[in-house]
Amino acid sequence: MTSVSVAQTDEPSALRIYLDYEFLLVEDLSGLLDAVRTIYEQAFWSDIPALIGTPRQRQHGVRVTRSDTSHSIVLELHALGQTITGLDPTLAGIGGGAVALGLTARILIHTLRSGHEALSAARMRELEVKARWAAIEAENTRTSLELERAGVELEVVRRDAEFRDFVQSAIRATASVDFARAVSRNETMTEHLGGALLNAWSVLQNDNINTAQINGVEVKSVQGERATDGQQGTVPGPGTGTGTPEA
Repeated sequence: MTSVSVAQTDEPSALRIYLDYEFLLVEDLSGLLDAVRTIYEQAFWSDIPALIGTPRQRQHGVRVTRSDTSHSIVLELHALGQTITGLDPTLAGIGGGAVALGLTARILIHTLRSGHEALSAARMRELEVKARWAAIEAENTRTSLELERAGVELEVVRRDAEFRDFVQSAIRATASVDFARAVSRNETMTEHLGGALLNAWSVLQNDNINTAQINGVEVKSVQGERATDGQQGTVPGPGTGTGTPEA
């Protein structure tokens, strides 16, 4: 395999998450950060899909800085600009962490703003399947049990296919053609991305979260409604409680 190294540049990249909340639970924060990490891991080699699956070095991960206001939090996630270099001249100029973090932001913004119905349906399917499986387990008639099980399994297959199509469509809308093609051919990548997007969306649906923005773009409104295309948010400066335009 080609020897590949990652060289730092002077241009950092950042993903900024702003949350206004009534209160913030540990699982809210950990859920969002884990979703970002998962998408970042899948996106790290987005410019060179042939290297997808190659472990990245720990120092090429995402650093977190935190700034609090009284009832809100700003999470700044930074990846130093990185250029992939190696023996293969075709790798010259390929981005690493900076590109991956930028793509992570685009995927999150696009999906959280336009994918409410698909994400809601996917979460409802999970709850319905759990309920139906519980009912099946309590069924005493074996024939009825087998028929019900077969019906649930078919429904799961159909809904999973619909959600995979949604995730792959989101990637096509935000990423390069080569990376989108790689995702469409790799069911595991699609599952990782879909799970992360669903988890991030689920955190933002909690009633304790009033407003959410990613890089200044509102993905949940102060009334608890999802943002619509064309809305641009503002992020309060630390300790001010007033809105300032996001750079």
